[in-house]
Amino acid sequence: MLGGAPAATTANQPVANMDWTRASDACKHLGADAGLPTEAQWEYAARGGSQDAYPFPSDLAELCGYANGAGNERPEWAIRNKECSDPFKDAAPVGRFPPNSLGLYDMHGNLWEWVLDAGGNGAYADRGPDPTAEPLSTGPEWKTRVLRGGSFGDTPLRLRSAIRNWRMQQLQYPIIGFRCVRGAGRQPNP
Repeated sequence: MLGGAPAATTANQPVANMDWTRASDACKHLGADAGLPTEAQWEYAARGGSQDAYPFPSDLAELCGYANGAGNERPEWAIRNKECSDPFKDAAPVGRFPPNSLGLYDMHGNLWEWVLDAGGNGAYADRGPDPTAEPLSTGPEWKTRVLRGGSFGDTPLRLRSAIRNWRMQQLQYPIIGFRCVRGAGRQPNP
């Protein structure tokens, strides 16, 4: 358990039902250089060096072998990937799907992940064309925060590397979790 973060229900289950503040605090307990990733950091990690929609085959019939999304394991859901099934109706234990080329697991599907950035259209207005720019809107005045990655309840479109969502930072829901980064601070520009 990370500094006050709720324990997962079983061994190797991702921690879910975390609001943005608790997720951020849990990361800070790992050390002064730890925190939630920025959107740019998250997307770079998720793409694993690729510029494709997914860093694995995008064939719908193969997708369930790489990401925990909504497939035929949930026949009661009208909106799902009808081409395949994975063995998990809900969140899968960490690492049950192959890692990407950077060795990172579960970047697509399983749980939406909070990132540092504030959400909403206004949060992106001053960022400019550089997709790796430091988030300019991270202060407490922003009430919405960005989520990335999709969840076990999402269709393939919502599992793409570029998909983003934002919600009120107090939201706790079984499809929302987080991951931490170390060395989260950026190097000063020369």
